[in-house]
Amino acid sequence: MKREMKNEYNFINYSISGFILTYKSMNSYRVMSYYILLTPQMHYDITGQIISPDEWFKMRLTDYNTTKDKFSNANNILVKKLGLNNGFLIG
Repeated sequence: MKREMKNEYNFINYSISGFILTYKSMNSYRVMSYYILLTPQMHYDITGQIISPDEWFKMRLTDYNTTKDKFSNANNILVKKLGLNNGFLIG
């Protein structure tokens, strides 16, 4: 039973992002940026209005002021890589 759970956990871990190979190589700022970008992108798709991911980071993270540079860098890389609207860039 434990083995099945472990395999299921690994599947979920690997399926979140094609870039995650091991826990040690995971960029947590990039993973968080995927989740944060999802909401503004859905809002943009439905309404046509752009809400900056920066606002979502401010609402959800208590230590955003100290980690802003790391999150904005990870966010901007994803926006460019995924070809999203430039309104989602932070900075």
